[in-house]
Amino acid sequence: MKEFLTKYWIVILLAGNIFQQYYFLGFLGDYFFYGALLIGVLLLAPHISELFSQDYISRYSVIYCFLFVLIGYQFIFGWFYIWPKTITYIISKCVISLLMVYILSTNSKFYEYDFFKYIPFVTAILLVIGYFTYNIEIQGRNTLGFTNQNSTGAIASISCGIILIQSWKNKINWVVMLVCLWGVLMSGSRTAMGILFIAVIIKFGFNKKLIFSGLAILLFVFVVLPELNIQFSGIDRFT
Repeated sequence: MKEFLTKYWIVILLAGNIFQQYYFLGFLGDYFFYGALLIGVLLLAPHISELFSQDYISRYSVIYCFLFVLIGYQFIFGWFYIWPKTITYIISKCVISLLMVYILSTNSKFYEYDFFKYIPFVTAILLVIGYFTYNIEIQGRNTLGFTNQNSTGAIASISCGIILIQSWKNKINWVVMLVCLWGVLMSGSRTAMGILFIAVIIKFGFNKKLIFSGLAILLFVFVVLPELNIQFSGIDRFT
């Protein structure tokens, strides 16, 4: 049981975060999220000394620097703004960050090769279900089942970027990627569009081929689509 929880703890945590942002699953979100935190504390306790060893700190220095800045900033500049929820927030960040270090170091192959395959599929399914069951449109921006448009765009863009970067080239993955891209455009989130742009640069680099391809896409988006009377708020908000 311990091995199972250690391997899939990040999956449980991620599920809790997604459920909190999805209208029909919101009531499960807190159970998954705080349940994952409780399990995380129990899993983390036996390995505290190991996680603060010189080997771990040097291998995952970015995480430890983040925690140092987070705690230092809060207790130096935010001393007069500390509330009970602030302490809970800091403890949660520390537990999540340290446990991710431990789990990724012990189950690196699973999270590198298998874990990311499922996120885009789950996202695509939630987007389609949300469109037909609980979609709120405000000024052309759609929630597609999520609690707000920015959550929709963030989750959809990350899922789309995963498939793009991983180069999974089969018909099912192309359909899933297009559904996630549709979710980004329907959400009208500029941050989500920025995430997609970063994913494209990570995948192809910044070169002449990318520039010419980008110009062709812009021509299609801003000239061809309007002529066909097809509009997305995610594009309109950039014009």
